Amino acid sequence: MSDFAGFDVGARIGAWRVSGFLGGGLTGEVYLVDETVAPFRRGALKYCRFADDGHRKKFSDEIDIAEAWPVPGALPEFYARGTSPDGAPYYVMEVARRPNDDLPAAEAAAFVFGVIDAVELLLASDWIHGDLKPENFGRTDDGRIVLVDYGSVRKLAEAIEHPPAYTPRYAAPETIGDRKYNEKTLVHAIATALDEMTVPDERKVFAEAFRQACNFYPQKRPDLAAFKAVLRECLAEAKRNSVRRLVKVVAGCAAAAVAMAVWATMLYDLRSDQQNATRDAVK
Repeated sequence: MSDFAGFDVGARIGAWRVSGFLGGGLTGEVYLVDETVAPFRRGALKYCRFADDGHRKKFSDEIDIAEAWPVPGALPEFYARGTSPDGAPYYVMEVARRPNDDLPAAEAAAFVFGVIDAVELLLASDWIHGDLKPENFGRTDDGRIVLVDYGSVRKLAEAIEHPPAYTPRYAAPETIGDRKYNEKTLVHAIATALDEMTVPDERKVFAEAFRQACNFYPQKRPDLAAFKAVLRECLAEAKRNSVRRLVKVVAGCAAAAVAMAVWATMLYDLRSDQQNATRDAVK
């Protein structure tokens, strides 16, 4: 359990029983919960851990967005909302578990392709997620890749005036400076997240994709479609390099085997000559 977790395992919150603590953020704590009545779903309950009206109003606005969410598939499914025994608002959504750290390059890329699909779903409806990072990526129990945190989504037209929270480590320079949000700022964040998700020894696989996506000049960055193409080419080149290395190893082994065969033949011939010379001397 976290130091700031407010509910113990077994606690009842409405129709939900706490099974574990999943994590916490700026304003909320998230718990793994099980529904105690039909349809007996497993969910992730997000609870506002602040008692002041300002934080609770902001959290209630987040719940309103989640409950009326218009883009199915991009974020976890909304299940229910309510008020905890201490008067704090909460809501329950589908469980989506974040990716493991230090994934092999191919697995990290597969996860990020799912993230890009979710981002494209949002953009198609003029929404953005302003805090793209591994902690806000998740895989549902049925295998879908989704974006987590309804508090970070905004209509694109409203994002400048009412910017979502962001993590500077992943944010494009213009997001921090001019508060611009567009497809290319999202590419920057996704590439930075991919680099962090990938096991260090294999990060070089995406060096070219990272270089293009994190260019300081936004006009030189690829859009999402182009970024996917660059990622696929990076993976293809890595596969070609792997085949080349394998061919070199096999060729080296074959050459060594031939050399050993020649050496063995020479030894055999030398021994035969010595045996013949010995027999001639005896005669």
